[in-house]
Amino acid sequence: MKYVIWGAGLRGGRLFRHLKNDDVIAFVDKSVEKVGSHIYGKEIISLDEYLRDKRYEKTMLVIAHTFEQGAVDELQRLGVRRYMKLSDCPGEFQEENTRPYISSYVKANIDRNKSYGILGNTVYSLEVYSWLA
Repeated sequence: MKYVIWGAGLRGGRLFRHLKNDDVIAFVDKSVEKVGSHIYGKEIISLDEYLRDKRYEKTMLVIAHTFEQGAVDELQRLGVRRYMKLSDCPGEFQEENTRPYISSYVKANIDRNKSYGILGNTVYSLEVYSWLA
């Protein structure tokens, strides 16, 4: 899965550290001062550019800023349905420091002879899926 993180601040940075660098395509931010610059080597773009540019069509927009409900309301008003909220992820994905052992723990406790279902539609569930693949 490829992601665009909405929020080029603390929460967006926290999420970024849990994902593979190549899986994050860009950051979205409403701050005019941030748009056009880079964070973690990724471009910061406006929401308008995200919606307009075909490069982002198949990415998942992850809302990772403090005003989450306002972002949800705006996306729904614009007819955007392809998004997730950081707040739907477990606390480990919202903490300042990453816990690298999470993926190791999941991988170590999987029985390759069994089938598993992953409940939920969050960044975390998509990452768990990639760990199992």
